[in-house]
Amino acid sequence: MSLITCPVFFLAQRFPEKTALVFDDETYTYLDFHHNILRAQMYLNAHIKQSHSIVVFPALTLPETVFLYWAIRRCGCIASPINPKQFSVQKLKANTFFKEAVFIENLHAIFKQSVLEFDAQAVFSWPLKQWATAMFTSGSSALPKLALHTYEQHHFNALGVIEALSIRHDSRIWVNLPLFHVSGLALLHRSVLTGATLVFSQHKTIDALETYNLTHISMVPTQAVRALKCDRFNRTVFESLSHILLGGAPVSEFLIRHLKERGFDVFESYGLTELSSTLTINHNLLHFREAILDENGQVLVKGKPLFEGYVSGEFVHLPLTMDGWFETKDQGYFDSSKKLIIKGRQDRLIISGGENIQPEEIESCLLECSDVERAYVTGVPHHEFGERPVAVIKTVSGNPCDPDQLKHELLLRLPPFKCPDFFVAWPLWLQDEKIPQQPLKDWVKTIIEVKP
Repeated sequence: MSLITCPVFFLAQRFPEKTALVFDDETYTYLDFHHNILRAQMYLNAHIKQSHSIVVFPALTLPETVFLYWAIRRCGCIASPINPKQFSVQKLKANTFFKEAVFIENLHAIFKQSVLEFDAQAVFSWPLKQWATAMFTSGSSALPKLALHTYEQHHFNALGVIEALSIRHDSRIWVNLPLFHVSGLALLHRSVLTGATLVFSQHKTIDALETYNLTHISMVPTQAVRALKCDRFNRTVFESLSHILLGGAPVSEFLIRHLKERGFDVFESYGLTELSSTLTINHNLLHFREAILDENGQVLVKGKPLFEGYVSGEFVHLPLTMDGWFETKDQGYFDSSKKLIIKGRQDRLIISGGENIQPEEIESCLLECSDVERAYVTGVPHHEFGERPVAVIKTVSGNPCDPDQLKHELLLRLPPFKCPDFFVAWPLWLQDEKIPQQPLKDWVKTIIEVKP
């Protein structure tokens, strides 16, 4: 059985005074990091009933979440970081998988103990193939599923990204992604495998860049659009910012072009929870991953980062094709340079008058239009064409969008049948960066008159 030494323990021994985490005005060295993990281990050893227990905790964007995560790993348990706004303890306990789980609701109480009391026989290594996390998928296009991963799968995902983004010991990575998503959790693995520094801050993008000399930031397109509103957001001012990773939603060529005009190096990513985060960067397959297309243009994947399967009650099910490939439900194609281009989700496809319309293509074009900050496109029933696209628009100015102007700009980029019939104002109840597609789709249908 292959064992791996806790990377934080290794770094605490080799580079004890190197900065591991920054949180506002607080700085933690790798030795501090190790000691705080020990405190969390003490707590877990007093509360877990057996090895391989599941530990459920609110994944707040705080250093304490990181300390607890690595303590769970050292104890041989399964970490289940959750969004406290989405899941209640009562709701989770109804799931058979969590029946014997340990639920932690107060992170801060764990770290009040002295590490001097800790057992000298503490374990700082674990099997690579040991179950490590049980994480909910984003549920943006369907009900959330519980995905199970081993440490090895997270490890190899991180190695591929580290190589593609040139993450090093002197990198400073901003933790601005939720740690209950696999994309946020991936930041923790990338940092300890390189000795990089994680930066936690409640500052807005420009303030965080000014304060912490960040080298790597991950952004959804909306965050990048907002940052571009500030003229100071350019490489001349922020020389340290070497890598901007964009993902989580369709990225327009307009946005990439504007970021490059500001002097930034932009890296567009595509991934999924089931692959432990990232499959491609700038459309190139990362190491340890494989991808092909089926006869319908669906992207199929396999590789070392592929998860163990979905949890269903007491069982784990890994849905693979007969040839061992995982179906992503995403449509794509390989261009002449063997780059993987993602067209969009299969389950979002609009069929209008016999023509296939991918909403993500329209959204990307809308984001290039004037005064558009966010865009979501869905189909509604139509008496003649079966379905027609409708666009939900959030403007930069905060004023109502101009449908005629948007149609004019879209027709410069799209054929007429792909142009939405209606443009709807962004709902006030939707503030999340991640769009909950099914609720938003249902909402659109309630305000658009559907003719029989």
